[in-house]
Amino acid sequence: MRFAIRVLAIAAAFFLISTYLPFLFKVGDYVSALIVAAVLAGVNALVRPFVAVITLPIDILTLGLFSFVVNAIMLYIVAKIVPNHLTLFGVWQTLVGAVILGLVSAVVNRLVKD
Repeated sequence: MRFAIRVLAIAAAFFLISTYLPFLFKVGDYVSALIVAAVLAGVNALVRPFVAVITLPIDILTLGLFSFVVNAIMLYIVAKIVPNHLTLFGVWQTLVGAVILGLVSAVVNRLVKD
């Protein structure tokens, strides 16, 4: 149940960011937002641990700020997997979008208990 709530919250964040800040990235409609959120959850479960281990020294040197870049890389991977549902407009826009999605995810994780 927790996983479904998190995916729905991230899908809502994708849709709202795409609607109110369209210069960051573009998601077609709410179905596309659900697809992108589900693929992002899968990428975060399968790919992110390897990338996090590889980038751990850089993350330590930057006191954790490089994790935002890792989030942007995950968003880029999702855009390559489902290009019809998610369009990214640039490196900086992707980074800002990843930061916003990371903040939303942190809030949702804080609100949804096990």
